[in-house]
Amino acid sequence: MVNKLTPMSAAEYTLTIVLQLSAKLERMESANNKIMRTTFKMFNRDCGDGSEMPFIEVPFSDGSTPSEHNLPLLTNAKSIKNLNLSHLREYYAEYTGHCATTDELAMKKAIVLEIGVFPSKLRLE
Repeated sequence: MVNKLTPMSAAEYTLTIVLQLSAKLERMESANNKIMRTTFKMFNRDCGDGSEMPFIEVPFSDGSTPSEHNLPLLTNAKSIKNLNLSHLREYYAEYTGHCATTDELAMKKAIVLEIGVFPSKLRLE
C-alpha cells in the first residue's frame, strides 16, 4: 500500500523542508562570516600601521560591513586616529556590541583589536 500525501500534507512537508534548508543556510552564512573575519584580521595583523599595506575591511559580527553602514574605511593608523566622534561610536558599537563610552582612546583601542591590529603598533595617543 502506497501512502498518498494530501495537498495539505504535501504543502506542510514542503514548508518543513524549506525551513530546514533556511536554518542550514543561516548557519553556513554565520560560519562563513566568522571565517572571513578571522582571515581578514590575520591579514591586518601583518600590515603594521597600515601605511605601506592598507588594512582590509573586517565585517561586523552580523556580517555587514563598515562600507554598507557608510562608515569611512579604516585603512591605516591615521584613518583610525581621524575618526570623528559619530563614526567612532558607531564602529565601537558595531564591533563590540556595547554602547559607546566617553573614553575615545579606549574605543579606538577596542576597534583596532576588532580589526586584528595590536594597539601598540599604531600609537593612538
